[in-house]
Amino acid sequence: MNRGIDIGVTGQPIGGETHYSAGRGFRPWGIGWGVVIASVLGILAVVLVLTAWMHDDAYITFRTIDNFVNGYGLTWNVAERVQAYTNPLWMFLVTLVYLCTREVYFSSIALSLGITLLAAAIVSLRVSTAPFTAVLVLLGLLASKPFIDFSTSGLENPLTHLLLIVFFAKYFTGDRNRGTLMWLSFVAALSAINRLDTILLYLPALLFCVVCCDNKKNAWVILPGVSPLFLWLAFATFYYGSPFPNSAFAKLSAGIDSPDLAAQGWIYLKSGFSRSPVTLIAMAGAVAAAVYARSAKLIVGSLGILLYIGYVVRVGGDYMEGRFLAAPFVMAITFLSQHRFRPALTEGTMIAGTALVIGLVWPTCPLRSGMNYGADPSKFYWNEGIADEREGYYQKTGLLVQSNDQPIPNHPWVREGLDARLAGKRVVTRAGIGFFGFFAGPQVHVVDYHGLSDPLLARLPTMTPKKWRIGHFIRPIPEGYIASLESGDNVLTEELLREYYGRLRFITRGNLWDWTRLKTIVDMNLGRYEHLIQSYVSQPVRVRLSDFRHPRPQGTPYRAPGNMLLRQPGLVIDMEELRHTEIIELSSDSNDEYLLEFLRDSTVVASHVVPIRRIPEGGLRVDTIYVPREAFEPGFNFVHITGQGGDMTYSVGHLRLLR
Repeated sequence: MNRGIDIGVTGQPIGGETHYSAGRGFRPWGIGWGVVIASVLGILAVVLVLTAWMHDDAYITFRTIDNFVNGYGLTWNVAERVQAYTNPLWMFLVTLVYLCTREVYFSSIALSLGITLLAAAIVSLRVSTAPFTAVLVLLGLLASKPFIDFSTSGLENPLTHLLLIVFFAKYFTGDRNRGTLMWLSFVAALSAINRLDTILLYLPALLFCVVCCDNKKNAWVILPGVSPLFLWLAFATFYYGSPFPNSAFAKLSAGIDSPDLAAQGWIYLKSGFSRSPVTLIAMAGAVAAAVYARSAKLIVGSLGILLYIGYVVRVGGDYMEGRFLAAPFVMAITFLSQHRFRPALTEGTMIAGTALVIGLVWPTCPLRSGMNYGADPSKFYWNEGIADEREGYYQKTGLLVQSNDQPIPNHPWVREGLDARLAGKRVVTRAGIGFFGFFAGPQVHVVDYHGLSDPLLARLPTMTPKKWRIGHFIRPIPEGYIASLESGDNVLTEELLREYYGRLRFITRGNLWDWTRLKTIVDMNLGRYEHLIQSYVSQPVRVRLSDFRHPRPQGTPYRAPGNMLLRQPGLVIDMEELRHTEIIELSSDSNDEYLLEFLRDSTVVASHVVPIRRIPEGGLRVDTIYVPREAFEPGFNFVHITGQGGDMTYSVGHLRLLR
């Protein structure tokens, strides 16, 4: 029975040989359809220009590019080899452009625009099986907020989308021979180099091609096909000390429980789909249409969408609304392009048309945003730590709002970076490192509180395991770490962490060809030093009273140098002798509640709760605390301080004896 969708596939059902009628080149569909498709492509180009913007994270990659071009190697901070970027192929492609232009903002946007339009042209003119289908595909791209938002953000999404379309163009039309298999494995490898986790989108299709290869003996060609990926991973392991980017450690070593991450992942999916329903409809439609077609090739290939979405949920999604949904959406659109929709009131066309109308009239459709997008901060989208990043950045980094008499992009972090460069600062600690780091220049060592670009902090658990924003896991700065970076020596005060950092420092700063370094890399990747980290994080920080009694003024920022940012085990202050003091003074973050335990040797003799007491200026507040009689009469020689509640970014400035 004709249900209104003519599948662009004919032949036997699942298990039988399927022939795809999609041609192998751009189709001459006639002048009329050509004009229509060209017009929609033109509208897409206009929308991409109107919505073009730049994300701060893109400049994390751009700082590495700038260092590389200027002879500092593939580094973020020039003193150490750390893979702060997650998109090597995109990084190298932008590097080629940067070598020619010596300018990155307009160059990367132009590159993104060109790649996105090329991808749209291929999926509509090369992959789509009918002209009306091609028009629907382009309208689907226009209606998708994740696709439009991250096609010009400076991130790697455009190249990911192009490689997906190129892969499945060959997957749909290629013969089952070793040439096709080698080409598919090569494109999948390039995509994994561009962003490692996208390999999940290709994996089912690749395995299907291996199983269904005409001659099973030819399946070995997948190895030379994926060799670029293995070569990159080998280089990254040799150069950086790990095959994985530093951000992987920053997210996986944060100490967040898996159920909590999965719950956040579901929130991410619901948030993205509520903001762009056509994205969910396309994904569900691609899987359903593959089942309807009874084509093994389509069904198995579409499993990559489900596999990737499962991964997104597992890792907790992202803080950028829709970013991780753009690639599976493009894959779904590519699969839907294999179905012959007709311009008639058939069931399939009505379903597709209804979905497109919903997407195009939805309040957050990109067609409805102009140069005033994000101008009203009160309307800024925020949901459980997930934000509309284009809305937040557009008025400062949007292509059409830039001015020649201002820094480009015109963002406050750009000016802060330029100020740091002029001030000659050597080490700076901050969050929001992209714009700042690029414009601060290679002579400023930037320490990221979230650990994205810092090899040591990335491997430490977050200081707020029960209250966090996805992708923003705040790490405490270990005592002596800033001094180590400034002096060039390992002067961390905690013995276990000092030993671990010594190994890590040897990997990131030692002679590349030192055989001892290579052995240390092997041991590090086999987890032979993890016991040092685990022992460190399970013990409280310890300081002596004489080193911690210097008063901190009320209002001191909680992250100010010299403050102790507490991890879960808290802080133990060695009183250096038995004390019978009745009154002490403590400075602590005003947004939090703290528990003070007074110990005589290893025995808790009394405790006291310091409740939340917010002060107008924010930062540290100074409290006078009466020591419980059970502590000062028999005496105490240790005070153990732990955070109990509040915003859970615990910070203590000083403790001193008053009487």
